[in-house]
Amino acid sequence: MSRDNIVSRSVAEPSTRKRRVMVGAIGACVHNLGVAPELEWSDFLVERIRQVRERENRPIIRAHIGIAAETIDPTVEAIEKLADAGALEIVSLAPDQPSQEMLAKFIRGEEDPDKYLRGQGGAPIRTIEDLKRLKAATQRGNFPMTRIYTGTDELVSLANLYEKYLNMCFPAVPIFSAPRTGDGNLVLADASGNLAAFEVGHRACGIVEAPAGWVAATNHFVTPEMEAYYVPEGQRHLRGSSRRRRAVVEEALHAARGQIDVVWARQLMARHGGPLDALCRHKNLERGRVTISTSIFLPADRQLLFCHGQPCQAEYHRISVAD
Repeated sequence: MSRDNIVSRSVAEPSTRKRRVMVGAIGACVHNLGVAPELEWSDFLVERIRQVRERENRPIIRAHIGIAAETIDPTVEAIEKLADAGALEIVSLAPDQPSQEMLAKFIRGEEDPDKYLRGQGGAPIRTIEDLKRLKAATQRGNFPMTRIYTGTDELVSLANLYEKYLNMCFPAVPIFSAPRTGDGNLVLADASGNLAAFEVGHRACGIVEAPAGWVAATNHFVTPEMEAYYVPEGQRHLRGSSRRRRAVVEEALHAARGQIDVVWARQLMARHGGPLDALCRHKNLERGRVTISTSIFLPADRQLLFCHGQPCQAEYHRISVAD
């Protein structure tokens, strides 16, 4: 168990929980002045810090808990005991390794949880119902807040799940150790024709130059500096998609050299195909993932064409970015 002064920023209205509090140094202790007025404990970090400082003049307390077992039952029971005792303000959930890597896929039905050992270093969280039970275990005693390891894959998907079902008060992101999925690739261009792709990592980066006058980037790394950091994501049968889509774009650019214009670019981005090589993607190819927008930049004209939706059917809007 540790004591921490935790600084954060809340942009939401605090939700509250009611509890009769005994004034004391840690949680529910009797003080010689008697029982304090009923207090509504906040489930948001900054407000909770303020409440504890005003009433007990101490930092908030958090502790990691995630009992290695076949089910989450021991973890749920332990959280209930901690909440009833008023022992801490933050329950810091520790999922097992399959949870950290595969939870989003378990929930979408893309991976079978029964294929993985349970309790490898933490609580075996496998379903939305598990998340709901863990949060419900805090809704008693002094109503401690909840946080959880952010995970090692599909961080955005997991963050959405944790925000919805745990009201996660702050995350723990492995930004210095987690390999990247490749989603940080940037294509840079200026009005004079300079062009490159920049592969972004936590401790390394790579640059793909454009000696032929064009460059392509999808969702994986190709430079020697970054190749080792790439981790495929998504459904297993689609894990070659990033490389195949890059090959499609490179072939098209090579074939159209000297003839590339806006009409050509729109046709390319609206290109359909199979599960691996389609550029304009629809639900029939990959569950839960579709093309949501397309941008065509015209650096020399200081303009961009933006399509909100799938480029095979949605309208492009011209936007000026001139000074």
